[in-house]
Amino acid sequence: MNLVDMLRSKISGVEDGDHSLGLRATLGHIEVAFRHYERGRTDPDETAFNDVIYRTNQAFEGGIKEAYRILTGNDPGKKTPYKIEQYLETNEVFRERVLNQFKNYRTEWRNPSAHDYKLDFDDSEAFLAIISVSAFFCVLLDQIVERVAFNKSKAATRTPLNDYAVLPSASFYEQVSSLIQHFLSKEDSVLNNEIKLETTVIGSLHGMLASSLPDIDIYLEQNLSSDSMYRADIILKRGQDQLLIEIKRWSKRRDITGARYQVEKYLRVSGLSHGLLVFAPDKAEAISVVEYQSESTGSKIGIILPQSGIGNNGIEAMF
Repeated sequence: MNLVDMLRSKISGVEDGDHSLGLRATLGHIEVAFRHYERGRTDPDETAFNDVIYRTNQAFEGGIKEAYRILTGNDPGKKTPYKIEQYLETNEVFRERVLNQFKNYRTEWRNPSAHDYKLDFDDSEAFLAIISVSAFFCVLLDQIVERVAFNKSKAATRTPLNDYAVLPSASFYEQVSSLIQHFLSKEDSVLNNEIKLETTVIGSLHGMLASSLPDIDIYLEQNLSSDSMYRADIILKRGQDQLLIEIKRWSKRRDITGARYQVEKYLRVSGLSHGLLVFAPDKAEAISVVEYQSESTGSKIGIILPQSGIGNNGIEAMF
């Protein structure tokens, strides 16, 4: 696995804006850190490993500045790095896994190297610093991609419910299922003509649902129980109604059975009674839903996917 290529792919999924230069610069610092690391391993000058840490620190600072810009909508230019870090942490801007990686890099590498100029890092420490800052930037980019897609989709969705010909009298599950089917089939959907990172799909659906159903609460990457590491892509709540949504990118080779069992497990862990498994296509096409009741949990589950995939994947034979 090439970390730089993976980070570059994630950055390419973020729509251009004021943040673009900063995200590319952050990646550039990580690329230079790798070059310093290779120099330290092949040349007799081991100070190259110190140069690795200095570059990963710059990548860390660049990442939090662009996170502040995108996730809060504020200009980081007028804030010190310390003030930005303090704001991001105390205001719960980062999701749990991003916050964990943020704290790890800051505690293990940035703070020690910034406060003790006599430290001398070796090969293993330099390698771990690169891995640590890359892990932070990777999960941070997921949250950034989702937020940019959310903003774009929310702005493009102008009329709650009425645009979608969904009856207000329908159940919560039926409303959400119909909205998602219509959204994925629209020719002018914001999902079209974009690189389809899963986080892009999640953000786009999040924005559409927030505009179409303004009376609901939406939670992303939620732990499903206090003693579980299972996280749902989206949990929707309206009054007593709750709905779990799991998002997958569609392909003809997609393992529907495995994804179906994943949703059933999530419903069993969470105790929720309704779930949607959504397969998002790369371009707008006719969308269908196959519904069934789980034998293991009694939950109602809808599988939303391209109509062309129902026969090809033998999904009808599964129920």
